[in-house]
Amino acid sequence: MGALAVTLAAVVSVAVRRSRRRCPASLTVRVSVTPLRRVFPFCFPRVRWGGLVLACLLALLVLGPAPVVAQSGGSGEQAESTEQAQSEPLELSEVLQQTQQASDELGSGLLLSDSRLTYWRQRLPQLRQRAAAIEAEARGQVDSTQRLLDALGPPPEDGHEPRPVATERDRLQQQLNNERARLKQAQLAIARADELLGQVQSASRERFTSRLLVRGPSPLTPQTWVFAGEQLTSSLSQLVTVIASADHLKRTHDDWLNIAGGALAIVLVSLVIAWLLRRILLQRFGRTPQAEPPPTLVRLTGALLHTLFYLLVPGLAMSALYAYLEAVGLMQGLLDQLALNAALAVAFAFLIDGLARAVTAPEASAWRILPVSDPCAVRVGWIARVGAIVFGADILIVRMGRVLQAGEAIAVVHHLLFGLIVSALLLALTRRDIWQPPELDESTDEALKAARRKARTWAAIGVLALALSVLGSIVFGYYELSRYIITRTILTGVLIGLLLLLHAVAREGITTIFQMTRLRTTGRRQEDSTTPILQFWIGAGVDVLVLALGVLLALPLWGVEWNDLWAWLRDALMGFTLGGVTISPFDLALAIALFVVVLSITRVIQRTLDTRVLPQTRLDIGVRESLRTFTGYLGLIVAGLIALSTAGLNLSNLAIVAGALSVGIGFGLQAIVNNFVSGLILLFERPIKVGDWVVIGQHQGYIKRIRVRSTEIETFDQSSVIVPNSDFISQSIINWTHTNRVCRVIVPVRVAHGTDTQEVHDLLLQVAREHPHVLRMPEAHVLFMDFGESALHFELRVFARDTDYFLSLASELRFAIDQKFRESNIVIPYPQRDLHIRTGTMDRGRARIDRPETDIPEQGTTPASGGPDGD
Repeated sequence: MGALAVTLAAVVSVAVRRSRRRCPASLTVRVSVTPLRRVFPFCFPRVRWGGLVLACLLALLVLGPAPVVAQSGGSGEQAESTEQAQSEPLELSEVLQQTQQASDELGSGLLLSDSRLTYWRQRLPQLRQRAAAIEAEARGQVDSTQRLLDALGPPPEDGHEPRPVATERDRLQQQLNNERARLKQAQLAIARADELLGQVQSASRERFTSRLLVRGPSPLTPQTWVFAGEQLTSSLSQLVTVIASADHLKRTHDDWLNIAGGALAIVLVSLVIAWLLRRILLQRFGRTPQAEPPPTLVRLTGALLHTLFYLLVPGLAMSALYAYLEAVGLMQGLLDQLALNAALAVAFAFLIDGLARAVTAPEASAWRILPVSDPCAVRVGWIARVGAIVFGADILIVRMGRVLQAGEAIAVVHHLLFGLIVSALLLALTRRDIWQPPELDESTDEALKAARRKARTWAAIGVLALALSVLGSIVFGYYELSRYIITRTILTGVLIGLLLLLHAVAREGITTIFQMTRLRTTGRRQEDSTTPILQFWIGAGVDVLVLALGVLLALPLWGVEWNDLWAWLRDALMGFTLGGVTISPFDLALAIALFVVVLSITRVIQRTLDTRVLPQTRLDIGVRESLRTFTGYLGLIVAGLIALSTAGLNLSNLAIVAGALSVGIGFGLQAIVNNFVSGLILLFERPIKVGDWVVIGQHQGYIKRIRVRSTEIETFDQSSVIVPNSDFISQSIINWTHTNRVCRVIVPVRVAHGTDTQEVHDLLLQVAREHPHVLRMPEAHVLFMDFGESALHFELRVFARDTDYFLSLASELRFAIDQKFRESNIVIPYPQRDLHIRTGTMDRGRARIDRPETDIPEQGTTPASGGPDGD
């Protein structure tokens, strides 16, 4: 076996090197991975070492499974033939026969073995799936045959029917009866498979529970320790006796010396080769000390490669030794099982030790995955190594105890010691100097320190709860339950750690992708404000996926079988009945997806109409906006109908519900419905449209947008006024641009009395004719409006080409009129007021205060005294 592995390694290495020399496409590959090498330099070493690494992996794969294959013997061929037989599609009769066989075996109750129970647990879902396929096929045949019979129509009442038609009718009727019978049998097989699967799951749960809750002797009684010593002595003597009495071990002294010498040589050669190979690989692919820590994915890749390189020496040595001992014929019977269990224990111990070295990385802190200091990394590494030895010894003792059929007393004592040691190790991981090491600088953030203290507190509470549950179970005799709790808890912790690493890698990848996108778009355009929002929601989706993956992987660890989990997921996705209504999350998700897709297509059509189609027409902007809005409403209605039909909602039931809610809608949502209907009227009748200049109440401005409930008006001071649609239907509005954009501008003008009115008339018309924005038709005209008290009143009335010139045209006409009047010496008077000022001395003013008050004369009259002062 070792020679075969070395040969494969050499062949693969030579093949890769020759492919690099001959294949010019390698240049393209190197160019294509250059950007990725800049981002992740550790993941892309030189290609010439790829053959060596691949050869080592192949060697481990070839050497690792060899003992298992040798042990299984012919069971592999039997499993292969069974799998080949099960891969062929079964007929309905075979499905019914196998379901009947399962029913007979399950009816035997406790006589059914665990292996057969596991077999039916895996086989019944396959039978049900095949029966469901047959049912779907039979249902299609029934529908097709029924359509053919309906095409022939009912038989005539007098019984006289052409013979070919009657023959075909009989044949189709017989075929329909056969297909219906086949459909019923398939439905029966499905129902029977579901019932049997429920029985299998119930029996499996009962056996699982009974196995965990089996009660043995308590370790607190002295008899347990006495029985444990006796059982240990008996098991060791049995092992020695079986090994000593084995025929393949009865050899001469020279044979044993030759075997020992060969084994020693094989081990030394394999150790030297593996050590040199690991040294070369570590120098080439090892984690070099650096100041800045590499990305999370690079650190994980480095830890994985470091673990593989660390396992290379013991793995190659044990594989070579096992292959040699198997070749000389020693690996048989109990010795083979002992060697396999010992190899498994040693491999598991080295695996934990290698992972601890890779994760803590005491020699390269930049590559460390755990956020701890150097002394803490050393402490955690030592605790992990002790745990590796403990778990390796536990695997060997448990597996050999099952082989030798040791008693319950040994199991109780073993689980007690194992639980105590593991609890002590877990408590050692909650030490204060690990979570809050003194190496932390005083400048460390207080929030980080508080988070560390909180995490340590919860970790200590969890470890204490685990230790109490494990030790309590052992004390009361439930040793299997104690082992189940401690192993599943540790595996769950490992799973949580792996999921956290996966989450960190995914988040880091998302951040890197968005950073590269920002760098690529820098200088071309302004960064989109939706990019952080998109990054947040993608990260939230990754969080949900990681959480769902963790739940799906954690449930089987705690006893939930994959078949049960898949059945629950299938039932939950395909639908469940609630109050007579079948709710299918899968159909709901599909309906939501179709709704979003149809709505997105509608938005694309609207955008295409806005940018490409409608600008090529002569329609004004109001008609374009109406068409765009109508397209959006139509797409929304179509998307809603498709989503409702996909979700399986009955529209008749929906109509009943809508009728029941019509009264509530009429009273509670009257204003909303009124505005919605008014919006539809505005879109079709089009008294206003986007771009119109309207005046409604105290507000005026341009129509910017007509929505379902309201209309947005942008005033001239750039503020937005939201007006309900019903106001445009129920109130009078002024639309300056309803039919055209021509508007009339009136400029009032006043001149002094005595001015030549004809000259004023001619100057005003000249100003109007000279302005480019004044229309020639209708003509401008001047009106003499009134004789005022201090001026003559005229009005210049002109028509502007567009309402946009309404204010600017009036202002420009006033400038021009002022200039013309200055040139012609025409005066624009202002109202005159007479101001009377009384004068006098301070004494007279004081004497006037003492006089009695008199009535103030009206304007235009003279006081009775005849003087302004009354003198």
